[in-house]
Amino acid sequence: MKKQLLFLVLSFFSVGSLMAETVSNVRARQTGQVIEIFYDLEKTSMISVFVSIDGKPFEPLTKDLTGDVGKDIPAGENRKVVWSPLNSADTLISENVRFIVHGLNGYQYYASQAKRKTVILAELSGVMTDLTAGTPQNFGEKLNYGLMVGQVYARPHVGWFVNFRSNYRFYSPVATTADGIHPFYTGGKKTSALMVSGGIIGQILEKSKSPENHFNTFGLYMGMGWGRRNVYWETTDGSLVLQKDDSAESAFCMNAGLIGSVYGLTLKAGVNTFGFRHTELELGIGWMF
Repeated sequence: MKKQLLFLVLSFFSVGSLMAETVSNVRARQTGQVIEIFYDLEKTSMISVFVSIDGKPFEPLTKDLTGDVGKDIPAGENRKVVWSPLNSADTLISENVRFIVHGLNGYQYYASQAKRKTVILAELSGVMTDLTAGTPQNFGEKLNYGLMVGQVYARPHVGWFVNFRSNYRFYSPVATTADGIHPFYTGGKKTSALMVSGGIIGQILEKSKSPENHFNTFGLYMGMGWGRRNVYWETTDGSLVLQKDDSAESAFCMNAGLIGSVYGLTLKAGVNTFGFRHTELELGIGWMF
């Protein structure tokens, strides 16, 4: 069978790095049975070529390519990639073929080669349900601040995390309600909170075929650990009484939610519970590298 290559329309696009244009001045021509793609490269990069035939989604070209494609392509003008599609097919005829030349450098290049990705997030959580909500409380005491650190491995797309959160408020009560003391209360209260937990991160989506979404990831996290949340009632003489019925001095805690990353910028949202008595909404923002 005679091999035949015919492209009636060739369209070419360049995609640079996130912060600055890396690939530019893309042009191409059909020479006999091959397609020659030329481009200018601003920085040393890993070069990938993507193709869309007759309106289909872009797919990476992983074979039948030679020239300036792959890892560590140095900067310069008139870089050249040769695609020989008839090495794998007898006939390729299309009325609309589009290409993207994609250059990765800096963080993008590092992330594409990394066997694992490290996650560091600053966290904020606030009480959604509180058995003692009937008494006044400073809004700041309902918020906890902390840090989440973890890693996600490239294969098999799972990892681990540990996190710590507290409202960094510590009080010394003069008594507890279990002591049988009945002082006069102002109606106000104060809270101290602390939580330490660890668990797993499971990556369920990574768009690696589309160059515009090469490092967009999405997954779930779930963990368990230990927490403490003490509630103190204020008295008219300025003292504090530990409210045993509303406190969880030492309690099992669980947290779970969603985590996603776009070009390194990482967000999380989930819920946490102290002894299944208090429920918090937890949010985080940070970086994956």
